[in-house]
This record gives sequence, C-alpha cells and structure tokens, in this order.
Amino acid sequence: MNGKVILSGVLVAILAIALVGAFVFTKSGQSGTTSGVGSTGQSTQLSNGQSGTLAVVMTDPPTIPQGVTSVYINYSDVQVHIKNAGNQTGWTDLQSSGDINLLGVINSTQTIALANISSGIFNALRFNITFAVVTFQGQNYSADLVYQAHTLFVSIPGGIAISEGQTSGAVIDMTPTVLLLGNTTNPTFAFMPDAKGYTLASNSISTHPHKGDRDDYQGKISDQIRDVTHFQITAVGLTPSSIRITVQNTGAATVNFKLAALTSTTSISGGWVPSSSFGSMSKISEFFVPVPNGSLVPLTSTTYVGMTQTLALAGYTLGPNSSVTFTYNGQITIGALAQLQGHTPTQSINLGQRYVMTIVGSGFYAQSAITATSTTSTVASITTTITSSTSSSSTASSITTTTTSK
Repeated sequence: MNGKVILSGVLVAILAIALVGAFVFTKSGQSGTTSGVGSTGQSTQLSNGQSGTLAVVMTDPPTIPQGVTSVYINYSDVQVHIKNAGNQTGWTDLQSSGDINLLGVINSTQTIALANISSGIFNALRFNITFAVVTFQGQNYSADLVYQAHTLFVSIPGGIAISEGQTSGAVIDMTPTVLLLGNTTNPTFAFMPDAKGYTLASNSISTHPHKGDRDDYQGKISDQIRDVTHFQITAVGLTPSSIRITVQNTGAATVNFKLAALTSTTSISGGWVPSSSFGSMSKISEFFVPVPNGSLVPLTSTTYVGMTQTLALAGYTLGPNSSVTFTYNGQITIGALAQLQGHTPTQSINLGQRYVMTIVGSGFYAQSAITATSTTSTVASITTTITSSTSSSSTASSITTTTTSK
C-alpha cells in the first residue's frame, strides 16, 4: 500500500476524488456543444455560432503534514457544464490533460485548460485525477486515493459568462488533505481531494493565456478565497459517550467538512492540527469523519484498508449562512487510531478533563476547547481558534463566546 514511486522527466502525478460541493442542475434537456483543445494548448473550435475563450486555472492551499514538499496530480477529461442543462447533458469537453505540483501554485495559479467554446453561462466544471504522488523527506511515495466517485465536480457560484471574442477565466481552488497514516520511518499516505470553483474577473485574465502559464493575478485569487471562506464553532458538548459540535458557515462560500479530531490536552495549542501527522497525535486523540447525514464516524479500524474505507465516507457540505450540529453517540476511545500503528493502550473520556475539538473544512480548520461533563446540556465557555490550514498561512483569529450546548 505504501510503495515508493520513483519519478523521472515530467512527474506524472496523483490522486482521485471525492464528490465535492452542492452540485445541483435543473432537469432541462438542453444539450451541450463540443469544442476541444489539443495537448499543445492550441484551441480548436468545433461548434457554430458565437464563441469566446475559456481559461481554466488551478490554485491550491493544501493541508499537508510537516515534511511534505511536493504533491503532484495528473488531471484529465476537463469539462465545463452549461447552465440549465441536465446532469448528464450540457458538458463541453475541453480535451485537456496534464500534470501539476499543487504546492507550486500556492497563492498563484496555473492554466490547466484553454478552449474556444460557444457563448453562454456555465455553472460547473468536472475532471478526473488518476493517482497521487507525495514527496516526503526527499522521497516520493504513492498516495492511496480516498474518494467517493471517479470524477471531481466543482460548481461555479453565479456561473461564468463566455462572450463573443472575449476571454473568461474559471478558477479551480483545490483544497485537498494529505494524511500521514503511518509513521515517519514507514510512511503511508492517503489523499482526500476537495475543490471549489470561482470566476476570475475578465479584466484580470490575460488576453492571450497559454496552457501552463503561471500567474498570481496580483493577489486577487488568494484574497478572494480568503474573503469568502469563514466558519466557526458556536457550541460543543462532550460526555464520556457523546459529542455534539455546532458549526456555522459565516462566509459566502460553501464549506465541505472532511475531518474532525478530539484531543486530550489542556490548551488549544496542544490540539491536533492538519499540518501534523496522525502518528504523532494518535495516542492522545480520536479522529472522526463528518458524513452527509451529519453524524461523526470514528476512525477505529485496526486495518489500513478499513481506515481508508471510513475516510472515503467523509464529506458534509454546508452552504453560506447555514449551521449544522455534528453528533456522535457511542464509545469514545482516545488513542483508537494508534492501535493501527501498533500502540494498544487507550483511554476513555474523563469527567472534568479538558479536551480540544478540531474540525477541518475546505482548507481551513476551527478548534474549540471543552471540558467533559456528564451531560451536554451545560453552559460552556468556548474559545475557538479559526485558522487557514495552508502552509502559507501566518495568521489566526481567536474568538471567545459563552454558549449553551444543545
């Protein structure tokens, strides 16, 4: 499962995919047109009528363990969907494939597809990612693909307009999570993909972009992502046999939650964060995945296959100005994941002891300190730290509220 991959020349790369975001189409039977782009990046117009140029650029604030210096992906079958068409129709194939180092496009973008397509409003993108390669401590390792579907779907809020003779830009913001499930001497990696879509202002995109171009668009991309993605923990309750955590999306972008952790520690600074490995924190933490029904499913499998199968269940999409209460009822076992790594001692939740809850969503994470009680219907003072999980993040904000866990 963790064979080392030696790469030469242009690195062929990484992973495959979880179904992302609220991706809703109407049931109109309108069909799409076909246009394409060759491997050289030269566009070919295959439809009649008015047309414009669509440039698809990719950026990435990844969540990675310390020691990871590169994350390569290979993408293919990039397609764009016209608004008001049904789920299975309305797709225009941009006929683009290639490789990209996601850590090479932090706070910048790379053009991954370019095509001349019929004019219209387009509301989504989809593409395949075939496998993953992670560079860790100078060595290249294949990453196991943790996904629910073979295609990554990315909605574009508001849609992107393609106009006659003009160039428009669509941004794929990759927010994957790379997990180090093994230890640093015997590393095993899992790749949990995620992505969001944005439009790039027409006056920002290059007049004549080319596939492979790099650009930071004067900081507009990172500013846009940071400005619209916000969420916070508003309430949390913990007993020896239950967890309740309420999260509110206070931003303008949809947030997809993939992972949560409960850590036995005295302060938020001691809680698990996505940049650390599972191995270093597994003895004092229990990990969970939020699933579509709002439940938290614990990562308690003692086999690697069972672990990745549970991770593949992850994904709860929360729209702007909405909130959700994630719940778990059952035995809570601090150190459960450590059993996979050969460590057997575990501990239960102790009344009066302090813990930190971490939840990860769309490249960001929030943390809250909580004291275990005999009932979750108690008033608790919650200190929440909300931080970008990108390796380029240097700031975090703290808020302290007094709430009632419900």
